Amino acid sequence: MARRRSQAERLKGVLRSSLGWPSSYRGGLPTGLRAAAYTWDLGTDALSWGPNAADALGIAPASLPRTGAAFGQLVEPGSGDDRRAALHHGPAGQSHPTAYKACYALRLGPERTCLVEDAGRWTGDAQGRPALARGLLRLSPGGSQEVPSALIRARSDLLLRLQGELVEARSYRHRMTLVAGRLEGEDESGELMGEVIEALRPLLRRGDRLDRYAPGRFALTLNSCTAADAESAMTRLLRLVEEGSVVLAETLRLGAASVPEHATEAVSLLRRAEEALDGATAEGLRFATAFAVRVPAASRCGTDPFDVIDALNGRRLTYVRQPLVDALTRQAVFHAAQARIGRPDGSLSPAGDVASVMDGPGLSLLLDGRMLELAADDLAACPSERTILPIAGATLRESEWIDMLAAHLGARPGIASRLTVGLPAEALTKVDAVKAKLDTMKALGVGLAAYGFGSGHLTGDRLRHLPVDLLVIGGPFVQAIERSPEERLYVRTLIESAHRLGMAAGAEWVEDERIARMLAGWGIDYLQGGLFGADLTRPAQMGLRPAKRA
Repeated sequence: MARRRSQAERLKGVLRSSLGWPSSYRGGLPTGLRAAAYTWDLGTDALSWGPNAADALGIAPASLPRTGAAFGQLVEPGSGDDRRAALHHGPAGQSHPTAYKACYALRLGPERTCLVEDAGRWTGDAQGRPALARGLLRLSPGGSQEVPSALIRARSDLLLRLQGELVEARSYRHRMTLVAGRLEGEDESGELMGEVIEALRPLLRRGDRLDRYAPGRFALTLNSCTAADAESAMTRLLRLVEEGSVVLAETLRLGAASVPEHATEAVSLLRRAEEALDGATAEGLRFATAFAVRVPAASRCGTDPFDVIDALNGRRLTYVRQPLVDALTRQAVFHAAQARIGRPDGSLSPAGDVASVMDGPGLSLLLDGRMLELAADDLAACPSERTILPIAGATLRESEWIDMLAAHLGARPGIASRLTVGLPAEALTKVDAVKAKLDTMKALGVGLAAYGFGSGHLTGDRLRHLPVDLLVIGGPFVQAIERSPEERLYVRTLIESAHRLGMAAGAEWVEDERIARMLAGWGIDYLQGGLFGADLTRPAQMGLRPAKRA
């Protein structure tokens, strides 16, 4: 088998019109691999997905949860620790990216419950708490089938019946309220819950329904009960229980949601009722309705934008360098810059603590502009250095970015060929909007790299029009290759696709020697990750002085 083409040939290769994508790749995930990449900012609770996520999960794009809280409502109770639990059960106080893994079930419909494997890495805030998570959600083989659990089957039965009642209620424009109840301290025998249910039977009217759907939980469906009547209904319910046992009534918590005010589908209605139930418990209330629950605003886990601006003004923003090594020789070819804030004690802020709060108009340009200045100084000081400078998608959209780049390159002749600008894959999806800027950057002499390759944002049709030199496969896909043959085939397909396009291929999050060898065997060009040493401070911090300019 012929040796791989040289790196230089790949970097300057031209895509011929006859070269296309392998039949297994069409811009999303190959057939048989049901997985979706995601990024979760725990500070804002914002959850973003790769473009294939809706297809992978088998739901409408509009139904994709856009916050961590909304995603949490899809997790089937009792099916295992979810992503949030996996993050917070991990080691505390980490300043470097930390891996996590979870397996649980998602409720995607009244009778559709899917097992998923959820794995990725999180980066911490200044206190070492999870602040940003990037991962891959994969449906287990046969995941579209109902999870074989008596607990989940009981919930499915309730939802199927409830969905039928909702269809009828919509047809006749009836109102309905669902009350979810939980008995604190319920024993295994369930005798106490039996007493509660017997006490509630006098409350039932024709068409009402009372079901036990989980240990210590029940659902009461009240027909012709509006959201305005829900509070009085729960008050009567508690009084009936008190007549039999005051002790039982004191341990009973209730939450209600109504149709159509809070939901129009069975799964959503039950979730909203349970959300109200959890809110009542958290606030020390005996009951609550869905619209009355006070949800506190998400507190930011990471650095506040004003802290970053203060660091910029105080010249305390710096960066560390993570090597991208040749996959065969393991020699560092590039160093990727990652922003950090210098602390008074001489330490640096954790990875991801800066960029995660600055990806917005104006703010990102301030950060990336300062990073460009630092990188340009270091390239001038170190003639052998080659740097990849990641910038935010918002920075690429700023009109001042090109002028700023040209000014720094012009002030330091000879560094352009050793600077590569790294771009997030999702920022390159609109070819017409970005091509002119990419062409201008190439004309200035810099290289271009796209991070997050494999999430579906960059298809062959898009890439053939963009002057990108290096495609870096997203870390969640790299970590997944040990899990199944489908993931391995997918990553191999990505590497082959990059080479067919005349581009070099890289991989991030390489933490294991076995994975590194596997990727090298598939012909990947560059590897990036913790396997290749700790992050290095920038050259100027190691006593190197800028070279004198003529």
